[in-house]
Amino acid sequence: GQFTNNIRDLVPGTGNYNLLLTVKGKVLADLHVLRRENDFLLLVPQIFFSLIREHLQKLAPLSRVTLLDVSPNWQIIHILGKLDQPDLPNTLILCSDRLGEEGYDVIAPAEINLSDTFTKAGGKKLTPEAVETLRIKNGTPKIGIDVTDANLPQEAGLADALNFTKGCYLGQEIVARLEYRGHPSKKLVSLLIDGPAKVETEIK
Repeated sequence: GQFTNNIRDLVPGTGNYNLLLTVKGKVLADLHVLRRENDFLLLVPQIFFSLIREHLQKLAPLSRVTLLDVSPNWQIIHILGKLDQPDLPNTLILCSDRLGEEGYDVIAPAEINLSDTFTKAGGKKLTPEAVETLRIKNGTPKIGIDVTDANLPQEAGLADALNFTKGCYLGQEIVARLEYRGHPSKKLVSLLIDGPAKVETEIK
């Protein structure tokens, strides 16, 4: 009931993209939820880890939920495009377009050197700058940078993270009202400039 997508009906080995909203429907954080056989694995950006953990810890005693921090035991690497997948033990693979292109997340035990493994399989490691350029080029918003707690999900085109049939969740009333009875007063868009340009003012 805290996340914006339907995680209850996920089958093991699948996942979806979720937001954590304020009671007014504004975006606090994002995360991916992966269903396993007996639990859920939350893939949380590091900048939102404390916020999401503290939020859920307040509610866990009121429900049949146990929270465990397994960060030291796991690692995640994102693969763009298609690449032959090495045989890795105890590894979870989730289709993901987090950079706006076909790819998948590989989640594996911390002791496996994922970077070297996929480099040897023919992969090329991208620099953080290249990743950020690709994300912006593909129009994929980054929560905390392009989208903040001043924005509603629809203002950033985050429809993939929203479900309107799962029942109530935090901020759902505001988001649903905007979806069915109104329209965003502003919208995040890509700006393509032909030739050199200098932005003199910050666009709000």
